[in-house]
Order: sequence, then C-alpha cells, then structure tokens
Amino acid sequence: MNVIAVSTSAPYPKLSRWAAAAFVAVAFLTPLVIAPDLVLFSDVTPKVVVILLGTALAVMTFDAGTLSAIIRSKSLGRLFVLTLAVQAASVAVSTVFSHDFGLSLAGTNWRRFGLLTQLAIIILAVIGTTELARSPSTYIRLLRAVSLAGVAACAYGILEYAATDTNSLPFWQSLRSASSLGHPVYFANYLASIVFISLGHNHLETRRPWKVLGAFAVFLALIGIALSGTRAAILGVVVAGGILLPQLHLRRRLWQFALAVGGLTLGVLYLSPSGAALRNRLGEWVLDYRGGTRLFLWRDSLRMFTGAWPVGYGPETFSTLFPRFQSGVFARTFPNAYNESPHNILIDAGVSQGLPGVLILVTLIGLGYAGCRLMRTTDVFLANCLQAALTACLVAHQFACFTATTAAYFYLILVVIWAPNLRSACLNCQAHESSRWRNRTRLAFAAVVMIFAVELVVTDVSLKLIHEDLQQGRFQTAIARYARMEPWRPPGFSADLWYSRKLMESAQIRNQLPEVLDAATAAAVRATLRAEDRHNAWYNLALLYSGQGNLLDAEVSARKCIEMAPNWFKPYWLLSEIYHASGRAKEALSIGAKAVELDGERDPEVRMAYEAMTRELGSPR
Repeated sequence: MNVIAVSTSAPYPKLSRWAAAAFVAVAFLTPLVIAPDLVLFSDVTPKVVVILLGTALAVMTFDAGTLSAIIRSKSLGRLFVLTLAVQAASVAVSTVFSHDFGLSLAGTNWRRFGLLTQLAIIILAVIGTTELARSPSTYIRLLRAVSLAGVAACAYGILEYAATDTNSLPFWQSLRSASSLGHPVYFANYLASIVFISLGHNHLETRRPWKVLGAFAVFLALIGIALSGTRAAILGVVVAGGILLPQLHLRRRLWQFALAVGGLTLGVLYLSPSGAALRNRLGEWVLDYRGGTRLFLWRDSLRMFTGAWPVGYGPETFSTLFPRFQSGVFARTFPNAYNESPHNILIDAGVSQGLPGVLILVTLIGLGYAGCRLMRTTDVFLANCLQAALTACLVAHQFACFTATTAAYFYLILVVIWAPNLRSACLNCQAHESSRWRNRTRLAFAAVVMIFAVELVVTDVSLKLIHEDLQQGRFQTAIARYARMEPWRPPGFSADLWYSRKLMESAQIRNQLPEVLDAATAAAVRATLRAEDRHNAWYNLALLYSGQGNLLDAEVSARKCIEMAPNWFKPYWLLSEIYHASGRAKEALSIGAKAVELDGERDPEVRMAYEAMTRELGSPR
C-alpha cells in the first residue's frame, strides 16, 4: 500500500496550510539560496535567515491538535516527537552553561549553528511531522520540492565546474564543485541523502513528469557528488547503495544497466579534458590516504570531551577552546591547520552538549531506523530508500559536522520517515484552540527568531558594503559604517578580527596605514573578547602592537595567545622576535627553539630565521 494513499478524516485547518507551506519552502530554498552580491557570508546567512523566517511562520500558523494527538498516542512516534523536545532542551541547557554564551547563542560565522538556529530547525521538524502526518498531499509536495532543489543545486554545481578556469587555481588545489552550499564537502553530504530520497520520490509519484524529475535528481546527485571529489559522501552512497540494492528486488539486468550507465558517464568524464580536476583529486586521495587531520583531530577532541561530559562546552565553542587541547604531535604534523569543528557529528554533539547530546543523537538515529521498519508495513520500497538516505547521511557525517542545511536535511529525513507512521494517530483529530499564554509563547518565539534574522541581514549587508569600501580605499566611510553597524550586531556575532585584518591589508596596499591604525587596533582588541578563534585574535593583536613598536603589549598579547593555543608555533615565533628586538637574547633563542620544534620542519623560513638569530646572538645555553 502506498503511504500517500493513507489519509486522515480530520479536517485540515486553513491557517495550518501556511505552516505546511513554510516547511516545504524551507526544504526547497535552504540548499539553494545564496546572496554573494548582498552579504559577506553569502552561503551562510541567507540559508539561516530562510530557516528562521520559515520557522516563525510555521510556529504562528500550525494547528496544535495534531501534535496533541501524537503526544497522547501510545505509538513509538510519540517517543520521536518527545526526543526532539529533549534535544531542544539539551541544546538550551548547554548554551546556558556555555563557556561563551554569546557564541553559543548566535553561532560562528562559518556555519551560524548556535542555539537559535538549532531550535528553529528542531521546532520546524516537529511542525513538519504534524503537518505531513495530517496531510498526505503535503508529503508528496515536500518530496517534489526536495527533488527539484536537488536538481537545481546539481545543475549549478555542474555549471560551476564547467565554467571554472583551472589555470586560475593554485597549483596545489584541485577543482571541486561546491554549488550553492559554499563548500564541496557540504554539497556532497547534502546530495548523499538526495540520491535516495529522490529515488523514493520517483517510486511514489503517479504523474510521469514528477517521476522523471525524481529519477533525474538521482542521476544528477551522483554526478554532483563525483564532481565535489568528497570521499565521505561517496563512501556514504556506496555503503547505503550496497545495503539498498539487494532489498529492492529489482531485475538484475535493470540495476546492472543503471550501474553501467552511471559508471560509463563518470568514466567518460574522468578521461575527458574536463576530468583533469577529478584525476588530480584522485591523486590527492592516494597521497592523503589517512584523511588529513581527522585522526589527530578526533583523538584530541575526545580528550577535550572528557573535560566537560555532563553538559559540554556549549554549541559553537569548539574553534575557541580546541587549541588548548591540541596535542603537540598534532601541532607538529599540521602546524598551519585551523580546526573549526571535530569533523564528526557524534563528537561534535559530545563537545557541544556533553554525553546527553551524544545519547540524544544516537536515540534519534535509532528511532529513524525503527520508523523505517514500521513503514515497511505500508510501503517497503519507500522504507528501504529512506533507510538508505539516513545511512548515507550518517556515514558521510562521520567525517564532517552539520551545517544549517545538512542538519535541516538530517531532521527532514527523520520527519519523512515518521510522518506516514503517525497517520493513524491523526485520525479524527480536531482543530485545537490555543490558550492565550500559548499564543503569546508562539508570538514571543516568532518575534525572537525574526529579530535575530533581521539583525543578521542588516549586519551582514553592512559587512559586504564595508568590504567594498575597503577594496576601493574608502577607509573613513568603512570605519563610520562599521560603527553604525554595531547596534545591529546580534549577541555573539563578531567580525572584528576580519575587519581589523582587512583594514590593515587594504591600507598597506595604498600606503595609508596611519589613517586606519587606531581603528584596526581597537577592532583587534575587541576581537580578543568575542572572536570565535580567540587565539588568532590575540596573535593578530600581538602583530599590530609589534608593528607599532609597542613591545610590552605585544609580549603580553603573544603570551596570551600561547596560553590559549600552547602548541601553535606562530606565537612562539613572534614572541622570539619580540624578545630579540627587546635585547633579551637568551629568551629569544629559547622561545625560538620551541617555535622550530612545534613547526615540525613544515615551514623552512621558521628554521632559517632561528638559525640567523643563533648566528647573531650565539647558541642558547
């Protein structure tokens, strides 16, 4: 029996249709929306704003009757909804006890995945579950939107790949398609689930054009993953596909033909002139068979986790706190690596939320597989496809962390799994009249996320204009604009480090450093208090003070950087030069030796500078 053939006899409130439309719109727009000409963080802010505004609309318009019916039911789906609520509470508790409340609230600039964004995604997942459970037509519209978004994202990625001039790339960088997701890894991990969701969509559809769309989305998603050159997503698709194919009971010739066509397409692309980047990427895989920094990163992140396992360090605090836990061997092997996340969703949950976060995430995953098992009583094919989508998503994210888009699609998979299983709980449920305090709660939450969205847009648009001013050498205009932006800055949002560095870089090109020095130094000082990578902020401040001849404050800043990142070679190198300039030869040579050791012979200029200093000052005693 087809899952969309199962209908409820409950009336569908007109206002609640807006909540269903918001859920479908967020699923369609989030992977696609970018604004490179409007905002500085062009692949992050637009997506988060779509999620926030969609959630605000859904919260104000959804009917709570279905949700009440699900919670009162004795089905396993009740546990799914309650686990989502526990997840929201866990993120909130970890934020309250965070080592940096503002950063945990608003999130970092590279993914903006703080409390407000996570709450919006989780609440939207709850509302989506109720709307899809009540309305089978919304279910199929959602799958159409997902397939259509996948086709559009893949088309953009393929065009991006074809249009990029490989000669413009650094010699060490292979061409990898990122599409509208901003990074090849996020693009590929998003597509890993699209492959199997769209395969299920193709099965459900009764209209030929939409069936073709689903099949086309599967084909393009596989091409997009290949062009991204992302091993994790390829592994996810291979593992999930290997489990799925025997379950589909397809005629052998059919799936052999499909595999042959796909393999032939990739083979032709690989051997063609356009496949040079893919060949380079394969060479990178062979050389980097250990996966870059990940083995070191996971080990040190687990050590970090043990220090705050009850509630974690708070969402989005990893980049600020991890340098204190980075081991010497990791630092020497990859001295220039910047680690913004643990590159694993389970470790990320543990560091952010502690052991409860890991257990809740594992519970949600287990409930996803349990939901697929229940769905087999109504539609075996769709259940197997959604199980494969969940598997591909999980495998891929053992090597990367969630962003707003990939997290939203992880929860979307769970919603699509559980909504059909909850149809029986929605039979004859009545529209629910919310009490006054519940309406006020809805209004308050919607107002908070909308205000946050407006602040993000205003701040990010201002940063884009400031960037353009600095490129054109309009320094006073940029400084004045940055000051006007400050009242709009959301709590926890900081671009001070970027602004300080950009001011100095642009002014140095035009030989106008005195004009911006005070503003750059003031921004550098603020960055040490609220930047997401505080060790970098202290290092930048030490550089500024050193360049101004303020060696005392430069020394203090460099030592503060060492305190926050004790195994990073750069502050030791800088501090050695500060001591040298101060006439403190013994200390300069001692600290310089430490810099050479932590650099691990990766940067020849470090040893050359130390040897030159040794020849000038004599060997350290």
